[in-house]
Amino acid sequence: MPRPKKLSDAEKKLKKKEYDRKRREKMKNNTESLETLRKEERLKYLNKKEKGQVKSVTHMNAREYRQKRKQWKENSKVYRNKKAIAHRNLQRILDDTPPLSPISVVQQIREDVAARNRRQMRKRRAILYAKIVTLEKRMKNAVKLSEKYKKRYLRLKTQKTDPEAPATKVNALLKNVMYEPGYGKGAPDGVGGTLKRTADKVVAEGHDIVDLNSLKPILQSRCPSILLFEVTTADISLMDNLIKQSRTIPTFRGTQKIRQFVFFNNTLQCRRLSCIDCEEDCTHYHLGYFQQHQSNRFTKRRNKSPQKSMELDIMNDNHQLSLASCSRIQGHTGLFKENDTIDLENVGSTVGSDSDKIATIGDYVLMKWGTAKYPGEVLSVFEDGLMVRCMKQGLKSWRWPNIKDEQSYSWEDVIQKIKTPKLVKRGNYIITELENSTSDVKTE
Repeated sequence: MPRPKKLSDAEKKLKKKEYDRKRREKMKNNTESLETLRKEERLKYLNKKEKGQVKSVTHMNAREYRQKRKQWKENSKVYRNKKAIAHRNLQRILDDTPPLSPISVVQQIREDVAARNRRQMRKRRAILYAKIVTLEKRMKNAVKLSEKYKKRYLRLKTQKTDPEAPATKVNALLKNVMYEPGYGKGAPDGVGGTLKRTADKVVAEGHDIVDLNSLKPILQSRCPSILLFEVTTADISLMDNLIKQSRTIPTFRGTQKIRQFVFFNNTLQCRRLSCIDCEEDCTHYHLGYFQQHQSNRFTKRRNKSPQKSMELDIMNDNHQLSLASCSRIQGHTGLFKENDTIDLENVGSTVGSDSDKIATIGDYVLMKWGTAKYPGEVLSVFEDGLMVRCMKQGLKSWRWPNIKDEQSYSWEDVIQKIKTPKLVKRGNYIITELENSTSDVKTE
């Protein structure tokens, strides 16, 4: 008898694997054996877990968790492939199986109609349920409102009002007030409509209205209760000049916070609340100052402290020029017009003697504030100074500040007239006169 051939390690593993597979199939076919196998495998797993051979997910590190997830994905992939193969086999069997005997057409139609009716009924029932919920919410809100207004009515009915109370007097006055109709119309609109209809009626009667001179006596005779005022071109020009002059008045930062004004020593003091303890400088609710100059114009002070404001007043008094020293200024009083010029030849100790240094509205000048120098644009010219909107210095260039720095300066603060700032990039300018002397300029 020949000796059996010696198997290799790979062949031994395959043979053992096949033996285990047949043994598991045999045990799965028997219910008792399958239950016994599951209990044994469960006990083995618990023993390994107690000994630490099997870790739970919470005790795994990041690397072990990634490996476990990879294994789960592979097992799921194998499971899905098996299910897909079983589904394809089942579908192939069903396709090869001959169809069942046909059902009568009438019976099929009845079943389709019944199914459609059931679907429609479900939809209608869902709509009705939604309406019921909405109506219940409305009913609850209506009940709450009725209870609320009922309590309010009873409270007002039993409440005793004091006839001498301020609220009672105000309510009594408001009852007699007659308001105009809505749509944003007021009494002037009603007067204008009356005049327009009167003029239309006059034209319809055959009379001609050529100009304002012919319209005015007709309206005065037919509407004697309405007072008419003629606005001429000169009145309009005067109003335009006043509007232009008002644009040079600097704004006050924090205007909406102001609740009290106190006027003292040509200075308007602003406070955020009314203070009855402080008459002059308030130490409780102080916001800032507006100072009145000789030209009756107010400017915002750079500081908000009362002590610093007093120091600035002393400094400004020391730097103000007398009217005699400004004799070269053209003979105007108050504000200057746009075409007026100021000769800066002898104004201020630092102004040169060149005859071409003339300041007009819109020119750029170099101003002095303490020990610093600031370029700015001339907004308006006064007899004792000028209004300038100054720039602030950045790292390498000058910019217009977000909050306008508009200040009235005396003629001693004017250093010289400069060229128009050169725009290098968005919002950044270069001052040619300050390129070689940037060390003298104070950075804010």
